[in-house]
Amino acid sequence: MRRESLEWISDEAERRIFQRRTLFALGIIGLVFCAILLRLFVLQMIRGESYLALSERNRIREYRITPPRGLIFDRNGRLLVDNRLGFNLIYNPASRKKRLDDEQLRIISTILGLELDELKDAMKQASIYKPSRIAVDIDYSTVAKLEEAFNIIGRDTGFEIQPTPKRNYRYPQVVPHFLGHMGEVCIAHLKSEPGVYREGDLVGKAGIEKALEKELRGKAGREWVEENAFHQRIRTLRLEPATPGKNVYLTIDLELNLELVKIFGQRAGAAVVMDARTGDILAAHSSPWFDPSIFGRSLSPQVWKQLESDPSHPLLNKVISGLYPPGSVFKPVVALAALKYGVLTPESTVFCPGIYRLGSFEYRCWKRDGHGLLSLHRAIVESCDVYFYRVAEQVGIDRLAEFARACGFGKRTGIG
Repeated sequence: MRRESLEWISDEAERRIFQRRTLFALGIIGLVFCAILLRLFVLQMIRGESYLALSERNRIREYRITPPRGLIFDRNGRLLVDNRLGFNLIYNPASRKKRLDDEQLRIISTILGLELDELKDAMKQASIYKPSRIAVDIDYSTVAKLEEAFNIIGRDTGFEIQPTPKRNYRYPQVVPHFLGHMGEVCIAHLKSEPGVYREGDLVGKAGIEKALEKELRGKAGREWVEENAFHQRIRTLRLEPATPGKNVYLTIDLELNLELVKIFGQRAGAAVVMDARTGDILAAHSSPWFDPSIFGRSLSPQVWKQLESDPSHPLLNKVISGLYPPGSVFKPVVALAALKYGVLTPESTVFCPGIYRLGSFEYRCWKRDGHGLLSLHRAIVESCDVYFYRVAEQVGIDRLAEFARACGFGKRTGIG
């Protein structure tokens, strides 16, 4: 049979060459087939589990559920800070099924108050794994206009209106410097607490929002979702609900603070109301004030420049950061120092003629006619300036400074 199949080759040498070439080709085919079998064995038997896990990761996606932030109340349980529903406009190429032309994009950019090129630049930053935020904390009227536009141009364009929790300061004029404000998490924060935050999260940047960040933030939940090859949701496989943040109760009284706001109006200054028995801060107002919610969204350079250049310094917490003469608050310190060093006794008297002279300078008492002869108790009751000028002179500058430092003057308070 073999010889008959080669009868068409007349020359014996040519037949042998053909046989060798045939055997060589069959050998090559055999080696390739063995290589394929070996590769299949490696993929299926040796590395099968790792590839299965990789396939599962591509099919099953994990989403983070942002926890509701804790609420802040005054001493009487009246709500000062809570959460509200906000909206961000994001662009997600994974959900896009059709492209928009420039005219359609211009409709969206006009609603958002953006230039067309600005919108396009923001869209270019997106990928199927990381959508881009086009607009942050858009108001309800803008949401309504966008919804109407999407009804016309279509809802499969990659644009999505994303609900997101935002901080709501119910009384922005009440202790905004102490309540603090929220801002987008920085890279250093992301690195210091990996897994706790993700890019774009809002965290406490100042005041109580920052000091009690760990208590207020809560714990994020997780949701495992099955998706198809186009990253479209099929079903929820597993859900771990988020844990809300803890509520915080302050010592301040809302009504007292509103009264301070009314008294100051637009005048610059600061005031504190303290319970002398407990040390509780009942009210603390720094004027003028600012709305802390502006820091929870994209702050325009114009607004920031206006706040920063304001001569009345609304961003400065004048209660704890302003430098002012202590005034009559320092009189008890003078009295205690005098008692400590034996300069006077509670029964000692000092005469106030209404004026005190130091070198060529004259300092008047608030009562221009003077208080006359005063004991220590009466001097404190009348808040006599001259009495404490004279006593301070007898104590001496060095001893007075030493005693004042012992009382905490000249040291960091640890507040703010």
